[in-house]
Amino acid sequence: MMYVLYSLLLLFGAVGMYGYELSDITGKVFGNNSGVIPASFGDFNGDKLTDMIVLKSNPNDDILSLRLLLANEQKVVTSASSSNPLFHWGTRDENLQCNFLKGSLTSAVPGDFDGDGGMDIFITSKIGGKLEGSILWGYHTDTIHQLLCQEDQDPAWVHTIPLLQEPLVFDYNFDYISDLLLVTEDGNRTVYIFSENRTDTYSVLTLKSPRNDQLKATHSNAHLDMNEDGFADLLLTTLSGLEMYRRVGIGLEENFEYQGHVPWPNEVTSGSCTVDECVGQAVIADFDLSGTLDLIIPICFDTFCKSSNMFLIPLSELWTATGWIWFPMSMDLGSLHFFPPGSKSNLLQLMAPRVGDVDLDGFPDLLMPLQNTSSQPETHLLMNVPCGAFSTCQPFWREFQLRPAFTEGTGNTVMSTFFDLFEDGRPDVLAVSGNHENGFKLAAYTNTSQDSDAYFVKVVVLSGACLHNCRNKSSKYVPYGTNSGGQIVSYRSQRVGPETFDYFQSVAAQLPQSAYFSLQTPYTIFGLGLAPNFVDYLWVNISAMTHSWPQIIPNSQLYIIPYPRNKPEQWQAKISIFPSKSIVITGLSMIGTCAFTALLILILHIRERRQDHHAKLQESNRFHFDAM
Repeated sequence: MMYVLYSLLLLFGAVGMYGYELSDITGKVFGNNSGVIPASFGDFNGDKLTDMIVLKSNPNDDILSLRLLLANEQKVVTSASSSNPLFHWGTRDENLQCNFLKGSLTSAVPGDFDGDGGMDIFITSKIGGKLEGSILWGYHTDTIHQLLCQEDQDPAWVHTIPLLQEPLVFDYNFDYISDLLLVTEDGNRTVYIFSENRTDTYSVLTLKSPRNDQLKATHSNAHLDMNEDGFADLLLTTLSGLEMYRRVGIGLEENFEYQGHVPWPNEVTSGSCTVDECVGQAVIADFDLSGTLDLIIPICFDTFCKSSNMFLIPLSELWTATGWIWFPMSMDLGSLHFFPPGSKSNLLQLMAPRVGDVDLDGFPDLLMPLQNTSSQPETHLLMNVPCGAFSTCQPFWREFQLRPAFTEGTGNTVMSTFFDLFEDGRPDVLAVSGNHENGFKLAAYTNTSQDSDAYFVKVVVLSGACLHNCRNKSSKYVPYGTNSGGQIVSYRSQRVGPETFDYFQSVAAQLPQSAYFSLQTPYTIFGLGLAPNFVDYLWVNISAMTHSWPQIIPNSQLYIIPYPRNKPEQWQAKISIFPSKSIVITGLSMIGTCAFTALLILILHIRERRQDHHAKLQESNRFHFDAM
């Protein structure tokens, strides 16, 4: 019985245990190579594992190399002596690396620019002080996945696009082929539309707009459904404010109409600060588990960010607003404050929060670089927590709370993001330290809250460009390696409330942003807390076409294949299940209990047989008076 009690103690101890510290596993993840900058994420070789696209430079040199880091199929980090790191570093000989002889790479964003169901990469680079973009086409068959550098491409495939800023990669006309949104020198909102033919030049279309403001220097433009009508709209961050466009079609020549404009706070536009200096990167998440999306944006009110706040605007309210009262969220950073984007050592001068659910409670948390008293950047966790019963928390019932212990030991980092390293649904952390003069270094940290037993659902919405009929592939090929942005994923489930089970619903947008190291993952992770209940319904919406799946098992990873694009009732979901620790420990406890019971029965049986044998011996030796 002691074994059973010990197993039960292990079970309940595992369920109740929460640790939030990070453990450095850089060597186990990247091997001896870590001097790179993560540019974006995606499954390049279609093996259902998320790969990394990284940029590499030497100290005092421009970024001249792009490499693909392919994830190896392993779930748990092995010992420190393991010679098999989590990622395989692609080489030029494998056609997984491209070197550039001139200019400096500034970004690399995955997409499918010819609709063949395989990943291509759109890169931007500065040459002679001017920004331009081009496509590195992917070559994909059932077994071969290669990146065609510019020198390997047919000259007719090479298209150079002059740019003022990095574009937004999105799907303009719902053909599952990636397109680009950018703003020209004249202030025109311009779309570059690509087709299945790589040799065709892109077609150019200008959105009708009464405004011609230039974009913010490091904008955070987004493509997602803002008014909950099912269609993905456009959100632009300009020098004057937030600019919105409503989608009115999916295949028409004019698919977007101007919706409205909300100006930045007066303290930014009329003070000593400027928008480029004091307005950070906007991110989008369901902050309070309400089933609606919110815009979260950090803003400073002086160039040193001594006075800074986080602001939250529900997208549904922003959509109909012509002005906004910018009321800050309650947040105590102590002696820390936002790291200003004007600092030379800050990567691309960003002030960018990153969204992830550290403890899988369903409420998204933030990672963000903050400045300490020595003016050095440090990554910190802002935990999404409920306000105290007697607090003055406003204007919402939840707030972001600084948790310095979580990122203790990560050092001076200029950029960080959440990333599911082990494909187990639990967010780990990638952090970049260094500067241009001394070079950059990428570090990986595992999140020890994986020791908790919170539940999750992980959703990957794939491209619907093809299925079993992709070009240059066999009928068995499934396009796992492509994702397009703007899809809406939501779920409804139950959790134990104070007296009854309460319904909760959450929503997320997949890859709504792509420019300026947005570092968004090609999947959505919904934390379900400690409730092991089935997810009642999970919905996926793409351009007003919706499909739902009932009774999703917790700790599942779903691959949604929206094909055919116009028949959502035929969309498929492929599922993988990750057993939770409580299930494993409960199973072990049951096996142990059964083994203990079987052993006890065996002992009693042997004892009974011995007693019977002893009784028979006594009976045989007994003197029988009747015989006399």
